[in-house]
Amino acid sequence: MYKMASENTDLYKIIQQLTERVNRLEKMVQSHPVVDAPSTSLSQWIDTCTIITEDVEMVYENNGYANAMRNCIRRNHANISIPIMIYKNALYVYESNSWEKWDNSTHMNMFTRDIWRKFVKLHMHTTPDPSLEDEMHDLQRKRILEMRQKLYEVKKNRTELYRWLMKIDS
Repeated sequence: MYKMASENTDLYKIIQQLTERVNRLEKMVQSHPVVDAPSTSLSQWIDTCTIITEDVEMVYENNGYANAMRNCIRRNHANISIPIMIYKNALYVYESNSWEKWDNSTHMNMFTRDIWRKFVKLHMHTTPDPSLEDEMHDLQRKRILEMRQKLYEVKKNRTELYRWLMKIDS
């Protein structure tokens, strides 16, 4: 009889320990959701990102920097989703085989810089319209070269792009 009571007490302790472990695991899963890894990282997505003439021409318009960038991102996102997610009102990005919290000095800088370089490359390889005057060609080149600075270094524009990225799928 004593042996049976001892076994029941041992079983009860084991059940309590298991219950505590399950509770800890549930809390851990709630605070760190398990999300499948996307097929591409942010760097890979940027590498496959394509710029078209329409994007470059949007930059030439007044305040066209942000519109051109959003147009480019939206079109490329339709083909391959940007590896980002929102969790607890913060943006996370998939990079280096893990989810990282979006950091403006790292991720936004890389994002705007690398896509901007593609804008510059397409602009430089596009034959200028012969009907335009040299001053207009210079102004277009200036707008393309200013694009990264306007998008990344101006806090208001950087914040708007960040907020837009958070809502890209809604």
